[in-house]
Amino acid sequence: IFDFSPKTGGPANDSIVGTLEKDREGIPIITFPDGNTWKKRETGPIGVYKDESSNPENLYSIRQVKGVDLTVDLYNNEKVAATFGAKAGNPAILFDFPGKAGVPGVFNMKKKTIAFEDGTIWTKF
Repeated sequence: IFDFSPKTGGPANDSIVGTLEKDREGIPIITFPDGNTWKKRETGPIGVYKDESSNPENLYSIRQVKGVDLTVDLYNNEKVAATFGAKAGNPAILFDFPGKAGVPGVFNMKKKTIAFEDGTIWTKF
């Protein structure tokens, strides 16, 4: 339920009920009785990931610098352990890991994962 009434003195009937659903790509949407829909803006690969396969204590924060240039912060125990660059592509992202540049990872928007050739999978949350 959304309350659209003004903060003070608004009518009591300015509430509206929306239905939370997912579209065919799995992106959350809210549909209202009048036909309007609000769709969550998908951020592509930008976000925070967890690596359950090799080191579940590591978190990877991917942010856009400019255009296709990305920066990745590797967090271990809530501290930045390393920062490195990456270049967004479609669907591959090239990661410049410390000591190993140009490692491709494939972003899957529906699954919200980045998969690497060695079997490592990062999951966005």
